[in-house]
Amino acid sequence: MQEARKKNASVDVLINEVESAARFAEHYWKPTDGLPGLVEAQALFQGRDIVDELYSLARAARGLDLERRVPRRPDDQIPRAIEQGKRLVVDLDSACDAVITVERRGPEGDALTKARARRRASSSPLVLAQALRDLVGLAERLKPGLERLGFALTQLDDASAAAELLTSLPGSEVARTRREARTLRDHMLALADERIRELIAVCGYVFRHHPELRKAARRTRFRA
Repeated sequence: MQEARKKNASVDVLINEVESAARFAEHYWKPTDGLPGLVEAQALFQGRDIVDELYSLARAARGLDLERRVPRRPDDQIPRAIEQGKRLVVDLDSACDAVITVERRGPEGDALTKARARRRASSSPLVLAQALRDLVGLAERLKPGLERLGFALTQLDDASAAAELLTSLPGSEVARTRREARTLRDHMLALADERIRELIAVCGYVFRHHPELRKAARRTRFRA
């Protein structure tokens, strides 16, 4: 898939390649009109039905739902959850920073820097949730110092609960599902590309006396 991305091939182009290769393999599977058939080299496909496999990968990749919409919410749960998360992040950040400054704790200072970088990187609920988890983990290590400052440790439970809520918001779930579907689709297309290369190699052997068919096989991979 990396090669496909470098050449700016769209997903539709990649799926069309798979379908084109499947049609080619299907058409030339059996010997006909004095031409050899790919079935003669079936052993080279290691017992796999290359035609069915290519069609299946194309259907699966095309069928993945990557356009799910975030459902409408009749209430203000999402903005309230985000606002609460931001407030808790600020409170935890300030308290941890105070302890680290007083006690000169280098490793914890590095952890706080990372949490701040994550927080600035994006305003999405998922990133905010992870920033809260980072800060809760840091605060657990700084508990004695936080207690001496009079920090309400119950806020750690509040922050953990807020992180869970942010992760479960509809928009977060859709984003996570969409990423997982996209990753799965890319794996499918990467596997399909391997199968197309394999098909082209087998065609090179089966049609070694038919250069026009070898070229036709290579053309199924539009980016070749």
